[in-house]
This record gives sequence, structure tokens and C-alpha cells, in this order.
Amino acid sequence: MVLLPVVAIVLAAFSLFLQGASLALSTLFQTWRAVVTGGGGQAGRLTADGLEVVGTMLMAAMFYLIGVGIYSLFIRPLNLSSALEVESLPELEHKVVSATLVLLGVTFLKQFVRWQGPLETLLFAAALALTTGTLVLFQRVHQGHDLRPPGAVLRARRELFEHGSEGAGGSHGPEHARDAASEDGAVAKVRSGANR
Repeated sequence: MVLLPVVAIVLAAFSLFLQGASLALSTLFQTWRAVVTGGGGQAGRLTADGLEVVGTMLMAAMFYLIGVGIYSLFIRPLNLSSALEVESLPELEHKVVSATLVLLGVTFLKQFVRWQGPLETLLFAAALALTTGTLVLFQRVHQGHDLRPPGAVLRARRELFEHGSEGAGGSHGPEHARDAASEDGAVAKVRSGANR
């Protein structure tokens, strides 16, 4: 059931990558044509077009990150999601909010370069500042410490992906207790090494 939205999100990402590549080629062609013909008055428009390419590619990357993250969290873990540091829903939220903040910055820069009117630009900046401030506050509030017991994530992943069950509780026997104790010790060593 989760696979269908993941496929849709990844297809949207690839569509945006194709659109961004097409925009990049078009902007590159227009830039070289302006250089050859001496059209120096097009610099502002070409800069805005370049920022449009950046914005489209950022959106594509954000959609791809969401698709890979959801697939890895709900269907099957991927090495790519570990490399991107998206191993939990809060980490995915953090990455998406960070990418959104960059995208908002690029959007404002594009609007600023076009400069269609001071009042319009000021109102646009105020709206973006409010949105950006809200997103930054959201990130700060949700950037707390992990309240789960050490090793809980590792045990849950092992049970879910190796044994095919979620094992929310119950007695697991001495072998499971030994594994849990060794995982807790490994996590404690990693955390103590990180605190030095």
C-alpha cells in the first residue's frame, strides 16, 4: 500500500529532474546567444532563469529524498538512506524542512532579481520571512534528544526486517536478552565516544 505513493513521488522527482535539465539547457543556450549577439540587457532575466533551474532541481532532489526515505522507513531499508542520514521519520522531516528553507531562499532571490515593484517585493519578503521563521522554529522544537532506550531502534529493526515481526513485547528468551545487552553496550560505547 505504501509502494504506490513512493512510486508516484519518485516519478515526480524524475519528471522534475527532466524539467530542470531542459530548463538548464534552454538557459545555457540563451546565455551563449546573449554573449554572441552582445545582448547585455538580458542579464537579469538570465539570472532569474538560472535561479529557476536551481529551484526546480532542489524540488526534484527533495521529492527524491522523500521517496527514498519513505521506501526505506516503511518497505525495506536502503544503504542510500543511511548515506543520506534518513533513518527515522524525524530525520526525514528535518531534511525536508531544510531543503524547503533553501528553496524558499532561492524563490525570494528569484523574485528579488526580477524586481517588479518595491511594495510587492517587500510583501513577498515578509510572507517568506514568516514562513521561514515558522519552519526554523519547527526544526528547533523537534530537535530534541532521543528519548528511546539505547539499542531500541536496533532491536526493532532486527525484529522487523530479519524476523518479519514487530515483536512489541513478550518473552524472547536468553539469546534475545544477550543480543539486546550487546547492542546496548555497543550503543553506549558509540555515544560515549561521540561525547569526548
